[in-house]
Amino acid sequence: MGVTSLNGVADGSGGTHHAQSGVEAIGRLERSVRLLLARAGQLEELVCKGEEAAWVSYLATLDTLARVLAHVTPGRRGELLTTSQMAARLNLSPKSLLRRKARGEIRPAVQRGKLIRWRGDEVSGDVSELSRRRRQ
Repeated sequence: MGVTSLNGVADGSGGTHHAQSGVEAIGRLERSVRLLLARAGQLEELVCKGEEAAWVSYLATLDTLARVLAHVTPGRRGELLTTSQMAARLNLSPKSLLRRKARGEIRPAVQRGKLIRWRGDEVSGDVSELSRRRRQ
């Protein structure tokens, strides 16, 4: 019996096609982020012009955007981040992140020679501390 993927195509193996469907789903979510950002920008202009009726659509768009971003943001599903991805998450340059690592302010999840990977799901506790130190 065949397996039906997210896009409704039957696949007897259930393996490669299913993984491909997951990649397609993430791609679709990433495209939806771009569309939602564009829509939020349009609605924000209307709200700023004082059009009260635009608020409901604006807030619904932002809510949907937040929900979608939770699924496509690197590290949200527990995967390891590159130094560039981690730096972007912390609003730092990669060099600044590496300096903080050298000072012992933050530790990567994995370091083997030149390979450095960071955990995306434990960033939230470090962000406020790094931001506080950055302002000093």
